[in-house]
Parts: sequence; C-alpha cells; structure tokens
Amino acid sequence: MLSNIVLIIDDDEDDRQMFAEALQEINPAFTCKQAYDGLHALEHLEKTVLLPDIIFLDINMPRMGGFECLKKIKEILRLNKIPVVIYSTAKTPELEHMAHYLGAACYIQKPLHYNEIVNCVKTIITEYIN
Repeated sequence: MLSNIVLIIDDDEDDRQMFAEALQEINPAFTCKQAYDGLHALEHLEKTVLLPDIIFLDINMPRMGGFECLKKIKEILRLNKIPVVIYSTAKTPELEHMAHYLGAACYIQKPLHYNEIVNCVKTIITEYIN
C-alpha cells in the first residue's frame, strides 16, 4: 500500500524546496518529507510509522553523506525495499557504479531548471511507485 510520501535528503535547503514544489505540482496528494543529511534521515526513518514510497538522496552532505546513508538503509530490513534514487549534482561513472553497487534504484544528475526538475521527478515517480 502506498503512503504517498517522498523523502528528499539533501543539505541544500533551496534544492529541497524546489524538489518539494515540483512534487506538489506533479501530484498534490504526495507529501514531501525532508532531511538535511543522512543522519537526520535515518533518525526520521527510525521514528516514523508511515515509510516513504521512494527516497531521493544527495551524495555530498555533512555528518553522513549519501553513500553511507544508502548503505545503512539497505542494511535495515524495514527500509531496504524502498527505492533509493541518487539525486546529485555530481555525476561520474565511478559514482554511478558505487550507487548501483550499494543498492540505489537509479542515479540521476540534478537538473538545473525548475521545469527539468518537474519532468525528472515525474519520470522517476511514475517508474518506481505508480
């Protein structure tokens, strides 16, 4: 059963806000939960009853980065079936390989423009949770 919750984990507040706005434009029924780093996200996920349908995860963050967070999510039985999309400005073949190796559903480079963000998030949501 879908919760209609999407979790964005990113230390950039502006990026989180644009993502949340794009998600609301795509489908107002979705709730966008936000975390500012991997540690904050894991603390939230441990306490929440309704888990997100999908997680968008940045790589470069303070305290706990995206790859460490992804690894921990995939180690926790309650969380390991949630698709995790690496959503980062950085993109190299090595980073993509590491993301897939650690269990990411896919790796996408953050779009630069709002309309591109809407289209990107809509494509991912449609593919992974609809």
